Amino acid sequence: MMLFFVGYMIRNGVKLLIREPEPTAGVELTETQVKELDRKASFRKAQALVSLLTLIVVAATLFIVRYRTGCESTLGGIVSLGFGYAGYVWYDLLSAVGQDRLSDLFGVANRLLPPDAIVNGPVMCFPA
Repeated sequence: MMLFFVGYMIRNGVKLLIREPEPTAGVELTETQVKELDRKASFRKAQALVSLLTLIVVAATLFIVRYRTGCESTLGGIVSLGFGYAGYVWYDLLSAVGQDRLSDLFGVANRLLPPDAIVNGPVMCFPA
């Protein structure tokens, strides 16, 4: 169960790390806006990298401690890697829809929506 979560979080971090900023189609950005966009992308990538490294170190430490105390066998470790891969794949399945808003546990993807995604218009319809 834990490796499923670790696999999911690793895939989440990798996807945030490799994601490039998407400029809004048909909108010209000023030089200041481009620099701000690059700064935010750099900050996001740094956060994703630190999160990935921390996650890998914690997962490796937990596995080593469990293995040395006899709580984990070699066969159990190999089987657990399959669950880690299942978490990795599960993230891909969830991120296939909704522009990663449903799958992102870091909460970054919700802030990556292009500016034209929210148009001046009704957001919700209430019955009369």
